[in-house]
Amino acid sequence: MLRCILNEEKRSASITKWDIYGLGIKAERPNRIFHWEPIPYSEYLKVNAKTYIGIDWGKVDAFGIVEAKYYDGKLFLHELNYDSENKWQDKLTSLERNNIKGSGEEGFVTWLFRKLNISSDDDIICDNNRPLKILALRKAGWERAIAAIKPAGSILDGIDLLDDLEIFYTDCSENIAYEQENYSRVVDKYGVVQDEAEDKDNHLMDPTRYVALHLQKIGVIKKV
Repeated sequence: MLRCILNEEKRSASITKWDIYGLGIKAERPNRIFHWEPIPYSEYLKVNAKTYIGIDWGKVDAFGIVEAKYYDGKLFLHELNYDSENKWQDKLTSLERNNIKGSGEEGFVTWLFRKLNISSDDDIICDNNRPLKILALRKAGWERAIAAIKPAGSILDGIDLLDDLEIFYTDCSENIAYEQENYSRVVDKYGVVQDEAEDKDNHLMDPTRYVALHLQKIGVIKKV
């Protein structure tokens, strides 16, 4: 009881934590942003629409690659990769390492794209913080690889755009499932939810946002 009173005085009381740790139930975070729906992968394959690829580079953190299709106000997502470059390196065979070393600068990235069968016809919208990787993709045949444009306010603009869409993800995309459930807005020290998003649980959320803003820019998604 004393701890509860102290938490109230310090404004550190949390209904979510009480539901989870006190009542033992799974509680939704009050600052959660998205509520997307899972669909079978077989249903995703039936969506007859062009595919787009979103990239969030990750050497140590997750290397998020998401495939997306847009049709009639609906965005369909499938997770292609979440393992970091370092985690992939630990799994490579000696032959694979030698092949990567012999394939030039940023050989791992082009090797992974081939392994994932990412089409050179796809628009590939990449985080702009690794220009050499984007250049390597273009030189290797993925000429539609471009840097995401991230002006001030683009995170909130992208979140608002995604909120205006119906979004579905394949039920085998476990990290999309996790991130869309946990991606949340910042809560200040007084417990007030802010507009901006927390900088975590976003390795697939960010590239999804890049794709959506790209689709809006080229007129596939009409401005709302």
